[in-house]
Amino acid sequence: QPPKRLIQGMKETTELPGSDNRVLWVLGRSFLRQKVFELAEGLPESKRKSALALLVRKWCPYESAGFAAHWVGRQATVYAWDATKAQSAIVDAGLSPRLCTIWPETFIREPLADGFRLAAVTDGYEGQLWRQGLLVATRWWPERPNVREWIAFLRGAGADLTDAAAVAPEPVETPLLSSPWTA
Repeated sequence: QPPKRLIQGMKETTELPGSDNRVLWVLGRSFLRQKVFELAEGLPESKRKSALALLVRKWCPYESAGFAAHWVGRQATVYAWDATKAQSAIVDAGLSPRLCTIWPETFIREPLADGFRLAAVTDGYEGQLWRQGLLVATRWWPERPNVREWIAFLRGAGADLTDAAAVAPEPVETPLLSSPWTA
C-alpha cells in the first residue's frame, strides 16, 4: 500500500489515502524555491551531500531551511523550503514531524526527460525546462501565465525558442505518484 500523502496548498491541505506507516508531507510549489547547483569535478561522492548543504544554506533565504535534491552527474536540482513553517503545518494537522518525510510537489509528479511544459500544480502552474533528466529551470505562477510571461520564462531559462509556440502551452495534468521519483 502506498504511503499516506498530505499535500499542503496555500488554502488547504489535502489528504490522499495510504498507509499510516509512512507519511509524505508534500509542499505545494508556492512554498518552494528552486535552483540548480553544480559541484566541482573530482569531489568525492561521500562529500557531495554536505557540500550541497553548504551551498543551499548560503543561497536559501530561510533561517531554518529544508531541501530535497535530484542529482544528474555533478548537478543537482534543489527545492528548498522554510522548515520551521513546514513543521508547524505538520503539527497543526495533528501529525508528528518526526513521522513525516517532506517532499516538494514536483518530485511527486511524473518527470520529463527533455523539453519544456507548463505543469498544473496544487497552487497554480509551474513552468519547467528539462535537459537530460535534470530540471534545469522552473517558474511558479498562481494563475496561468500569458504568452509574454511564458516566453520570458523560456528566454530566462536559456531555452531554444524555435520550438516555442506563439501562445502559452496548455497546462499538463501530471498524476501524483505514490512516492517521489527522486528517492
